[in-house]
Amino acid sequence: MTQVKLGEYKGMEIPKIIVEVSAEEITAELERARQMAAEMIEVEQAADGDTVTIDFEGFLDGVSFEGGKGESYPLTLGSGSFIPGFEEQLIDAKKGDDVEVVVTFPENYQAEELAGKETVFKVKVHNVTRQEVPEMGDGFVSKVTPFSTLDEFRAAVEKEMTRQKMRQEKQEAAKKQLMAACEVILEAEELEKVTEEFVDNMRQQMQAYGMTLEDYLQMAGSSMETVRAENKIKAEEMLKCAKILEEIAKEENIEATEAEIKREIEGLARQYQMPLEQIEGMLRPEDKANIAVDIKLGKAFEYVMDSCVEV
Repeated sequence: MTQVKLGEYKGMEIPKIIVEVSAEEITAELERARQMAAEMIEVEQAADGDTVTIDFEGFLDGVSFEGGKGESYPLTLGSGSFIPGFEEQLIDAKKGDDVEVVVTFPENYQAEELAGKETVFKVKVHNVTRQEVPEMGDGFVSKVTPFSTLDEFRAAVEKEMTRQKMRQEKQEAAKKQLMAACEVILEAEELEKVTEEFVDNMRQQMQAYGMTLEDYLQMAGSSMETVRAENKIKAEEMLKCAKILEEIAKEENIEATEAEIKREIEGLARQYQMPLEQIEGMLRPEDKANIAVDIKLGKAFEYVMDSCVEV
């Protein structure tokens, strides 16, 4: 059974928050906004940076091998997400092309039967798309933001980035102090369960691309052991923080109100662009209970943050 011993969580001292937003960070944010305003257009021939949607199957000595197959996978050329040499051979490919990609797996590849071996991938190109990005300037700004000029937008971006950065720094400092002030002994079964849930989320993401997680890891040169270890660390931190906040919520009689739950559900409706009634009909009682828990934990953390003293 999980055990939680609360330390002094009220009035915790954290370092005075001082943040700076550099010109480079502001420029990067402006560029991110510009990229988000981009439109994806189909192009005839693939170039570096374009995205090709492909089916692929790998063959070693003429025999298809496990983990070397995927369907309708969106691969951005130049991303380095596949074996070295794979993406370069798809440059100049066109929609409908069948391309034979010949690559040699690294000598230290985790699948010993493929390490150092030359393999052939048969690739079917379904389409080629490219981001068409607007030019940085007043025209782009007035089209996609409430501002009229690039200078106005830049000032607003700097102000918002400063606010967000200060809040993030305070959150991290408060969380660090909170975790240090409290003791948590997790139930091993629960930790393993949440770790597997994290891994399953990754598996579902890969299935959307017609691949298994194992296939993707093999192509990316990683391993299931690495993925599980990384996700176990994340699961442990998340669980410990949640257990601490649950106890604080009990101590301070913090609950989620019906109005707060409704606002959250309305946010889901906007996010998924669905009528509110439809979203409400899809939510099970346990889903609503989880929403209430998330709100309660968020309020408990806000309570802790608001009481922190910067020194």
